[in-house]
Amino acid sequence: MRHLLWISVLAMVLLVGWKSTEATTADVSNFRLPLNGSFEISQGPRCSYSHSSGRNLEAIDFDTDYKENYPVYASESGYAYYINEGDAGGGNVIVIIHDNGNLKSVYAHLNEPNTASNFQSRRVEKGEEIGKSGNTGNSDGPHLHWAVVEEENPAATTNGTPVEIWQLPGFDWWPKDVYKDSTYPAPPDWCIADGENDGTGTWPPPGVKSLIRSEFTVERTNPSLSEEIWFSTRLENNGEVPVYLRTVFLRLKRGEGNVEAFGLQSNQGTVSILPGESKLFDLRAPPITEPGLWRIDKVEAEDTSGHWFELGVIASHLMVGYPNLIKDHPATASSVNAGSGNVAQRANDGNMRTRWESEYYDPQWIEFDLDYEQMIDRIIVRSEIAFPAQYKVKIKKDGDWFWTTVNDWVVGIPDNSNYISIDPQLARKIRFEFEKRGTVWGDSIWEIEVYNLTGDPIGDPMPTPTPTPIVCGSGSTNSNNPLDCATSTPIPPTFTPIPGSTSTPNPTSTPTHTPQPNPTATPTSGPVDTTPPEVVEVINPVNGQYLDGNTLTVTGNVKDHGSGLLNVIMSFHHDGAWENKKATNVGNDQWQAVFNIAGLSPQSAMMVVIWAEDVSGNGRYSEVRMHLTNERPSCSLEWHPDAGSIHQGFLKLNTSHNWWWRAVSNGETWVVFESIDHIAQADISLPIVAGESVTHLIEVLYPFDNGRKYCELAITVDNSSDEDVTPPEGHITTPADGTFMGTGWYNVTADVTDSQSGIKKVEFHFWHDGAWHMVEDWYEADGWSASFNLTGFQAQNDMKLLLHMEDNAGNRAQSSVVSGLTNVTPSCSLTWVPKPGSINSGNVELTANYNGMWKATVDGQPWTTFNVNNGTAIGAIDFTIVSGQLVVYVVEMWFPNNDGAQYCRLEVTIDNQPSPTNTPTPTASSTNTPVPTATLTPTTVPSYTHTPTPTASNTSTPTMTPTPSCSMLWIPNPGSKNVGVIQFTANPNGWWKATINGNDWTDVYIENSAATKDKSFEYVAGEITHHLVEMWYPNEGGSKRCGMVVEIDDYVKPTVTPTPTPTPFAGEIYGTIVDENGQPVFGVDVQLWRDTQEQMYWSQWVENGEYRFYGLPDSTWTVKIISPGDPDYWTSVEPKVVVISDAQRVYEVNFKLTRTHQTYQIFLPLVLGQ
Repeated sequence: MRHLLWISVLAMVLLVGWKSTEATTADVSNFRLPLNGSFEISQGPRCSYSHSSGRNLEAIDFDTDYKENYPVYASESGYAYYINEGDAGGGNVIVIIHDNGNLKSVYAHLNEPNTASNFQSRRVEKGEEIGKSGNTGNSDGPHLHWAVVEEENPAATTNGTPVEIWQLPGFDWWPKDVYKDSTYPAPPDWCIADGENDGTGTWPPPGVKSLIRSEFTVERTNPSLSEEIWFSTRLENNGEVPVYLRTVFLRLKRGEGNVEAFGLQSNQGTVSILPGESKLFDLRAPPITEPGLWRIDKVEAEDTSGHWFELGVIASHLMVGYPNLIKDHPATASSVNAGSGNVAQRANDGNMRTRWESEYYDPQWIEFDLDYEQMIDRIIVRSEIAFPAQYKVKIKKDGDWFWTTVNDWVVGIPDNSNYISIDPQLARKIRFEFEKRGTVWGDSIWEIEVYNLTGDPIGDPMPTPTPTPIVCGSGSTNSNNPLDCATSTPIPPTFTPIPGSTSTPNPTSTPTHTPQPNPTATPTSGPVDTTPPEVVEVINPVNGQYLDGNTLTVTGNVKDHGSGLLNVIMSFHHDGAWENKKATNVGNDQWQAVFNIAGLSPQSAMMVVIWAEDVSGNGRYSEVRMHLTNERPSCSLEWHPDAGSIHQGFLKLNTSHNWWWRAVSNGETWVVFESIDHIAQADISLPIVAGESVTHLIEVLYPFDNGRKYCELAITVDNSSDEDVTPPEGHITTPADGTFMGTGWYNVTADVTDSQSGIKKVEFHFWHDGAWHMVEDWYEADGWSASFNLTGFQAQNDMKLLLHMEDNAGNRAQSSVVSGLTNVTPSCSLTWVPKPGSINSGNVELTANYNGMWKATVDGQPWTTFNVNNGTAIGAIDFTIVSGQLVVYVVEMWFPNNDGAQYCRLEVTIDNQPSPTNTPTPTASSTNTPVPTATLTPTTVPSYTHTPTPTASNTSTPTMTPTPSCSMLWIPNPGSKNVGVIQFTANPNGWWKATINGNDWTDVYIENSAATKDKSFEYVAGEITHHLVEMWYPNEGGSKRCGMVVEIDDYVKPTVTPTPTPTPFAGEIYGTIVDENGQPVFGVDVQLWRDTQEQMYWSQWVENGEYRFYGLPDSTWTVKIISPGDPDYWTSVEPKVVVISDAQRVYEVNFKLTRTHQTYQIFLPLVLGQ
């Protein structure tokens, strides 16, 4: 296989010249490669080291990397013969005489054919296994020798004229500088290739057919057994000739293993895709009737010639038939990226078009409340491209003070899902602690799902379809897909394999590498190294870098202090595929690889990643460097000052590339822009120098890290006539006096303003452990903020915070002090004191170590708020009696009231069981001693009547909880435009949250389905002002249930004096939204606008094709359809206008949407693999 390394260049020229006159170009376009997977080509016709004998001049040797027994497959159908050439030849050889009568394919050095007696004129089909790769005959290492020859009246021999096969799809050729075995340095133009049957190649013949998958979407990640499943995929023709498809095929895999299932196949005539064109295919499947985990494996397509395109591994997950235990449950997070609206509740809303997004620093966390203790055993975390690089999973049970870690090392996957299996256990809360970001952005999560696979699946199973079985065997195959009869074949990985590597780098899937012994390593005694390389990082290029010139030099820093490094592989993604090279150590733990980028098509989404593996087989990836481009960036700046201001306004940036740009002001880092749709802007305040005119040079660099300047703008701020002598003003907004700050990270925020020269800097001073500590922060969209890590602090109740502020004129000021801050863990105890002669009415008495508002729940549902004063508070309650039953109620206390944690609980037993001798008496299970009534400070709280959920012994029929609903009415005070009362009507009773214009306003306690709140709205003199009031339930982490727009009209017409007249709120607009096929539309917003107002009145996200607006006042209303996740997915539809008045108050308004692209829908049953 490697026995002509000393061949001279002259001899090679002679050999190549002789070969070119002898080889033929017979049509082998329908041949497949004999191996599945990816392998280095150690000898081939395009390399400086090739075979010398005439019949083998076009032969190709697949290096199987010191391994044997890979399945070998027939390249085309025909009759197979076994030949034993012995030790001097090819060893065990199979020759197949193909159906055209002149072509033969040769497979040499096999370990064994599928029994020699079966290969004497035996019929074999394309893709059928004919043997195992080996090392027999004249071979110095495991490999497969494969050749195609042409011969008139072919005989069962290896003789014939060589046929060119190097241009077959699946070979990727590129120069290789150093061969993996350093003992045999190769010539500079040595070539290698991969034998991946992916239908693509770097050097395809003219007129190549090529197809790539550019998009894949799953509408539902958690379908029930009775629910149809929708997928969509966009296929793009990146070849040179049209592709005429007759089949699109999606493969699913069942369970956690590699059992393959086939599904979703279309047969709907021919669909043509021209070069450069893409088309979207909607795959609609009937319900999967087997509950549990399904993996979305990959998409394939077949053209009219029978050629199959394998379009890459997807490796995402579906959980079928089991409920997501945290869907729409309360969610809290360490932070939310200011202004994004991507709040914590979007990570468990079941919508793959919304997400939670944190601020841009480490660490972060998000947690969910399961409402009560539930058994959990499976978790799916679906990350966006801005993914968490590593994180931990923790849980709490009822009564737990501390979190319990159930998985301490999860490696995140960009734009894909982690499937996490844990031991079945009870949990009340679940928390994800993101320790390190994978990008410069924050942690961004599409969806988190928690399951209990020991429970019962949901939904009614549909009848299982009876598919036509796939038949395989000699002369009997009924499938056009050659892969159907090779289900044991390993699925080709996404990445091209690396010479000398035992692993497949793949930054979009979890590494699952098999350790490979190092043949040159010397065994040593001592502990086994199980630690991956300590440092694996990309130094060059940086994210977003512009790649000019003809080469890209990738540089990385890689360290391993254990068993030592075996492989460092650098992978470069361009033109829809990964190119991989083994890196060279250039000293000081730095590694390099050089890629040829001359002639690449223009693109701006190239990526680089490094995989490092030590001698013990431990591996680690670097962060992925993304948005690399070979299109030269360009930009321009526009300055728009605010009216009446010389230094405040917004700066608009027009860009050629969508991504992060960085602006510097007078050489100092200043503003970061995220360009979307090639536009970005930022509100800015330029420094003012009192009594002077100053010019600020704004320069914009791309990319964000270490970028080049592409545009600039000079802005002059002329303040030569004014001198700023007024100091800035500010105060700390969070925390308030006496706040419990916890024992980890705490984010402090402040409001700081300066009306003249602008703020220069703000310092947060934090007193703890007997000393002041300072953090200087900067202004962003969320205002001024700083994060303090309280981990390891001594327990203390006297911590303090204050601000030091300085403006650009040098004026300084100090804020008031926030005091009494504490890191002492809250504690409390509860006592149940029934009224004399009653078993269910009485008081719950709370003793706590913190004064302030505590929240109480009963059986996980909101009850009331306790205002603790002098360490105590009382709440009155009437527990519901269930006739003849014993019922246990669980009372829990949470602190602080909003977003707090649970600190004590009490079980109250109401025993109404009949007794032959005794009258039922009150009982309560409590370990607390009742606090004497004389020492209590009564606190007035709303009375609460609780209806229990029947226990196992309760034979009564449970009452279904109605869907929360509400309405609001604004009643201004007589003679006032903006001061009045809001009347709330809502169901159920309890705590609701009210917001105004998206900001928290107040908590509303609904009692007897009603409540009122006084409100004074702001307004602009002489104008019409609108305020959007919305109600959310439950109070914490709830969903929006109703909304209204309050109009403050201060516009006075010259001839008309408006007289406000209350209008009835009884109107209703409802309807359905379907697609062009009459199917319900998922994931669009329905917006309701009143008259010609500039602010939206109400918005609903459509989940099942239906919407409803109710409680509407008399007015003219406009209904609009918006697609927030993908605005270009649907053709825009005209808004519809209705008038609610005495003439008609209820309207049905239906919409039919049409996709902007031609779509090809597939309605076929799911077929499980045999």
